[in-house]
Amino acid sequence: MEMNIVFEWLNRLAASQDGIISIQLGIILVANILDMTLGWINAKFNKDVEFKSGIALNGIVQKMGRFVVICLFIPMTVLVPYDVGVPALIAFLTAYIFSEFNSIFSHLGLTKDGKDGSSFIDFLTAITKGGTKK
Repeated sequence: MEMNIVFEWLNRLAASQDGIISIQLGIILVANILDMTLGWINAKFNKDVEFKSGIALNGIVQKMGRFVVICLFIPMTVLVPYDVGVPALIAFLTAYIFSEFNSIFSHLGLTKDGKDGSSFIDFLTAITKGGTKK
């Protein structure tokens, strides 16, 4: 019964374009946290990757730049006619969500874009044995 309440709330929220944008921003937030966590795990526990704070900082700066673009894009939707601005924002956020999911999948080794997902298995092994990469 509790799940019905959640689904009813999400359906009411998704009934308006503002609600859809709110849902998308929430998905982006969760996906970014998951992507950064998996990236850190991959760098920390993958024996083939040298863990450098500069590379991590570069990734954080890139994500911050994307958030700045989102923050600038949202108010710009009112400068163009509503029939164009809000759907364009929804399309932009949808593309960003797909980009984040691609990055998450690549950290897990499910896509072929140069990231090695074997570190996730190394992470699980390290956790069960109580150590980090050597």
